[in-house]
This record gives sequence, C-alpha cells and structure tokens, in this order.
Amino acid sequence: MSKWKVLVVDDEMEIAEYIGSLVEETIGQDAEIEVLYSGTRAKKRLEEEKVDLLLTDLVMPVTDGFQLLEYAAENCPEMEVILLTAYEEFEYIYRANKIRPCSYVVKAEKESVICRKIEEAANRIRDSRSRRDTVEHARKQIEEVKQIFSEEKVKQMITYEEYGESDQSERQMIEIIKNYIREHRKEDLTAASIAEVFHYSPAYLSKIFRIYGKEKLSVYIMRQKLSEAKRMLVETDQTVQSIAGSLGYQSPQAFARAFRRELGVTPQEYRRDYGRRKEGL
Repeated sequence: MSKWKVLVVDDEMEIAEYIGSLVEETIGQDAEIEVLYSGTRAKKRLEEEKVDLLLTDLVMPVTDGFQLLEYAAENCPEMEVILLTAYEEFEYIYRANKIRPCSYVVKAEKESVICRKIEEAANRIRDSRSRRDTVEHARKQIEEVKQIFSEEKVKQMITYEEYGESDQSERQMIEIIKNYIREHRKEDLTAASIAEVFHYSPAYLSKIFRIYGKEKLSVYIMRQKLSEAKRMLVETDQTVQSIAGSLGYQSPQAFARAFRRELGVTPQEYRRDYGRRKEGL
C-alpha cells in the first residue's frame, strides 16, 4: 500500500519543524511528510498532488489557513485536517469548521496530546482506505463473476424479473456474498450496505438470499457476528462493551440482547461458563 502524503504548514519555521517531527514520530512508517513555511506554497502543493492529512496554522501572511480550508472544501473533501492554533481561538475554530469539518490542537499542548490528535486522524485515514479497498475487492469479484457466466446470466443476477429457476450461477453468487459477510462481519453490515457493494437493491438482495441461501440475510449476518463474538469472549480479554463496538452493535445492551436471544445466556455468562469448563469445574 502506498504511503500517505502529510503536509505540515506554519509560517514559523521552528514550530513547523517541531510539528513535523511529531508526525514523523507518530505515523512516520506510513507517511511521506513535507514541512512548508508558507500558505501559498502549501496551496500550490494541494493543487499538484493528493494530500491525505493537512496540519496547518490559521494565521499566516498572504495565503492563510482559511484559504487552504476553502480550497480543500472544494477540491479535497476526503483530506483530514488538523488546525494548529496558538491557543484555544474558539472564534477562529468555529469559522474554520463552517468552511469544512476539521479538528484542532493547541501548539503549546503536551507532545502526547498533539500525537494523540495525529493518531486519531491517522485512524480515520486507515478506515477510509479500508472501506475503499473493500469496495474495490467486491468490484473485482463481480468482474470475475461476469467472466464466468454468460451475459444473459449476468443480467439475471442484476434484474430480478429475469430470474428463472434456481441454478448454479445464483448459488455461486450467494456464496460470494456469504464469503463477503464472513470477511467483514466486524463491520456494521446491513442489507443496504451489502446491496450497494454488489449493485443490487436491498429488497432484491434479501429475496434472493432467502431463496438460495436458505435463510434470511439478517439472520445470517447475526449468526456470523455472534460466532465471532463467541470466539472473542473465550480467546481475548476484551470487555463486552469493546466486543460489541468492534462488531458494529450500536450499544452493549443491543449486543447482549441479541446474544441472549440466540444462545440463551448473556455474554458474561458465556465467558464465565467457558472458563469453568476449561478449568474442569
């Protein structure tokens, strides 16, 4: 995977170099970092190449941070932005966030605080890249299916009215979808999100899954999530709340209700009972 492009901009050279060193320390293994001392040069760089993370001062001569934000709002909607402020300039921060969403950090903060802000932005970049990779992987799978089956069969997979009796092509498509669900069971999977990946309507996907998958799509998703939950409960020390979040549940309570409805015990009871069996009690 290619490295991210990170741009650090501050008209005070010492501060710019200091922030650049913290970026290097925090995410240097993943990023190509460039430090600039001019908003004008930074805008030119944004015009020339894709930047994943911009850390910029707001108050600079000629081209200031607000102008960089305005350019980013129009041309770099996916770029992460961290504002570098001399102190908590709430009026400036409010004005900046009206241009486009961004986080901020006070330059005089402790290094640990600044590094944490950088890591938080890095995690959002990782998540965004992961989602793009997922969609690209799914598209490649669809292209492979198109090569396997005739043009008429592809039309059958895309348009419900053209479906005839169950045959091997439909069954294979459902297996591809099942495999996708197993690989992404830690995500917030819904009929709508899966349908978008495979270019179906949610209603159509749910119907063919029930016909050829022999169960409801929502039930299959839940079974895969609970299977992973059971593994995490017995193989890791993660809290129930952490497991619920990692599997895409909106709350630990929703996770516990689904777990108990399916298995008859709470997640805590399942973990405790497994521990007792392991110890031979």
